[in-house]
Amino acid sequence: MRYTAVRESEVYLGPNISSDLPSYVTVVDDATAADVAIVASDTTITGETVVDWLVDGLPTGVYGEPAISRFMELLREGGGTDRFDGSYLSAGNEPHDIAVFAPEGDELHSYTGKIGEEPTLVRVLDGVVEWLMDNSYSDM
Repeated sequence: MRYTAVRESEVYLGPNISSDLPSYVTVVDDATAADVAIVASDTTITGETVVDWLVDGLPTGVYGEPAISRFMELLREGGGTDRFDGSYLSAGNEPHDIAVFAPEGDELHSYTGKIGEEPTLVRVLDGVVEWLMDNSYSDM
């Protein structure tokens, strides 16, 4: 079976992310009911909301270039730089298509990636969820 990690989780996809996902991917309408929240790089969701999700322990990320710099903008906008240790800056500033940050206390751990040829959102989500499961950053 392909994409086993994403089959066992619930994901929140913010506005401006559209994709025909297979029926085995559970997409929820409320981030608080998800194992991971992903917003588009051109999201209308505020930085304050993103920081609130992180403070509540929800791994949160940005999909679409420039993922890392956009996430940092949201983090600064929401006051997250005052709430989390600066070690998350080790994610770098290279262009990435996906950047997910998982909170653990006052630290943020990062998962970044380039999508490459023939990208599919289900493949990207599966990689994110697998990383979260392997590192126990989520209550899946």
